[in-house]
Amino acid sequence: MVVYLIYLILIMAPLGLFAHELGHGLASLLLKASRVNLVLGSGKRLLTFKWNRLVITIHRVFFLGGYSNSERNDEFSRLEQIIICISGPLCNLIVAGGLSTLEIENNMAGLFILFNIWLGVINLIPFKIGQKPSDGYKIFTLLKKMKQQ
Repeated sequence: MVVYLIYLILIMAPLGLFAHELGHGLASLLLKASRVNLVLGSGKRLLTFKWNRLVITIHRVFFLGGYSNSERNDEFSRLEQIIICISGPLCNLIVAGGLSTLEIENNMAGLFILFNIWLGVINLIPFKIGQKPSDGYKIFTLLKKMKQQ
C-alpha cells in the first residue's frame, strides 16, 4: 500500500499534471501563442527547460499542482480560450484512453489510467477553490459571456 502511495505522489500525479498542462500548452501553441509557460509544483525552482516558444519550469515540490499561461500579441478570442481550457482535461482523457488500448495488466498502469480519468473529469466540473477556478468553471464563464453577446 505504501508503494502505491509513493507511486501516486511522486510519479503518477506529476506525470498526470504534466499531461494536463501540456494539453493547455499545445493548444496555445497551435493557436499561435508567442510564448507558453508550463509550471509544475511549488517551492524553489529546480529546473527550467526552454524549447522554442515553450518554457517548462519544475519546482521542488513538483507533485503539488501546476499551471500554464500563454502570451500572444492579440488577445485570444473567447472560443480560443475555451479550446485552450478544454485541452488540458481532454489530454488527460486521451492519455487514459490510449493507455487503456494497450491492455497492460499492471496495477500501477491501471492506477495511472484512473488518475488521468479522474483529473480530466474533475477539471471539467465548474467549481472554484478560493480564487482558483477549474477549467470547467472557466469554460462555463466564457460560454455565458458568448451567449450574452
